[in-house]
Amino acid sequence: MGKQDLLKGLTKESLNRILTHPYYAECMKFMNEKVDEFLQSDPPYVTYTAMEGYYRGGSRDPYSKIYWDYTGRVSRFLFKYIETGDDIYVEKVKDLVWNICGWESWSNVAHIAEDLPLERRRIYLDLSSTALSHSLCLVVRYMGDKLPPLVLNRLKASIRERTIDSYRDNDNYWWMRCKLNWAAVCTSNIMAVYMYEATEEELEEQLPRMLKTLECYVEGFDEEGCCAEGYGYWNYGFSHYCLAGELLLEYTDGKINLFDNPKIHKIALFQQNAAINDKQTIPFSDGGFTFAPNAPLSHFLKKKYPDVEIPDIEYGKTSASIRDMLWADPDLVGSKMNPKSNIYIGTQWFIYRSENYNLACKGGYNNEPHNHNDIGSFVISKGGVASFTDGGGGEYTKQYFDPPTRYSHLVTSSYGHSVPIINGEGQVTGNRKSEIIRAVENNFTYTLHNGYEIEGLETLVRDFNCLEDGVVITDSYKFSKAPDSVVERFISTSEPEITEEGIKVENNLLTFDKEVFEATVTSELVWRPGHKQTPLYLTDLKVKRPTAEFSVSVKIV
Repeated sequence: MGKQDLLKGLTKESLNRILTHPYYAECMKFMNEKVDEFLQSDPPYVTYTAMEGYYRGGSRDPYSKIYWDYTGRVSRFLFKYIETGDDIYVEKVKDLVWNICGWESWSNVAHIAEDLPLERRRIYLDLSSTALSHSLCLVVRYMGDKLPPLVLNRLKASIRERTIDSYRDNDNYWWMRCKLNWAAVCTSNIMAVYMYEATEEELEEQLPRMLKTLECYVEGFDEEGCCAEGYGYWNYGFSHYCLAGELLLEYTDGKINLFDNPKIHKIALFQQNAAINDKQTIPFSDGGFTFAPNAPLSHFLKKKYPDVEIPDIEYGKTSASIRDMLWADPDLVGSKMNPKSNIYIGTQWFIYRSENYNLACKGGYNNEPHNHNDIGSFVISKGGVASFTDGGGGEYTKQYFDPPTRYSHLVTSSYGHSVPIINGEGQVTGNRKSEIIRAVENNFTYTLHNGYEIEGLETLVRDFNCLEDGVVITDSYKFSKAPDSVVERFISTSEPEITEEGIKVENNLLTFDKEVFEATVTSELVWRPGHKQTPLYLTDLKVKRPTAEFSVSVKIV
């Protein structure tokens, strides 16, 4: 097993194409610039202070910057060695892996408890440690005979202790039975490590466990293939699921084919459904706003399933993954997407597309993967720009994911979504799922009261009626007694303008009855990835005279 080459597509011909084809030019330019930068600098120290930055302050950045510096150096030096055979890259890598072998843990500091016993921290398996172990296996495979024996032996022993033995001896990692991206990412990387560095007997013994976890991952999608975690996590998790599938095809000579599954086919179509326009995606959960297709994954899926539609995308300049380079196909440049309206009944996503605008709204429940309290949230795009939208994801800190503080953030709370505020209260976290009343191509009606815990609220139904020129949103309330206040909130990342006709945001105009509503616009700064603050605009339409039972409507054109 140790000698098996799992990159069968890496030949002199394919390497030459990567190095010379214009499609990869930007990536290769960036690669060479980073290599020159790395050759002229030393890697940073791995310090306790960097870890303390997370454990005490909640920021992942100090430790992550060190981690990504090391992995960036290893992957790029390895590629340059494969390209040139120059021993200067071996000299650099031997010191890098020697230091990595001495790290207290290979895990991301955000994934490993500070009080976990030291012996457990050393071998803890998470997204980062499994990916690092996989990349180090490539060092063994392509540089092994050039590394000093002591370095090579220590590296192989570390891979075995921290990954092979840890996986074999522990069946209590939470991600082994989860229905999230973790299941696919960790398992695919561990599978690769076993295929490179374990014996065939060890792999055969552990393969059923790996397949079971991959099944759990697939269970996280509804039967129509929707990823409740959001588009960004579809990219991340499903690309690794496809890696596992490809590894199994190679290892078993096609006997295990994860792609021969109708549900996997439907999951592969999620990307073309998740785009709200050419540049933005449906930003539910922590999925993010930017539509950033993964060219290698898109091309890989197109070859598996011809009805996959992929955008005309460039190859990412920052990628240093050899497998990504092999999956990307310059011949597919110029492809176009023509997404249709779509309804994901299981996850309760409704996506409507027309020549004039695109709309996506969601039901579901407030305890979903990467959950936001957002039953009823929506995003509308016109002229290639999303106007009224979802709050999107925030900066990943310790506080962002800790249950006691998760929903103190505007973007995760219902106050950062286009949903009602009743008696000053928003939605709460819970497992009560919205009930769909109607779901046809141009009309989606469902309950919202499932997300609230407000005394006296009996029913709240939201209706999206998609007309040719715009969408009419109607909320119907029933209380046991008249509420003190009801506010229809609308979220945007662009500043609204209150006009005589209504409230204008980008290309859309929100119109409403001024006899029914009083309009105000405020804003709050929210933390985004990269420790950046951006404004989130809150357009509030306060119902002037709420009664025990009433309906209100607005139109967005």
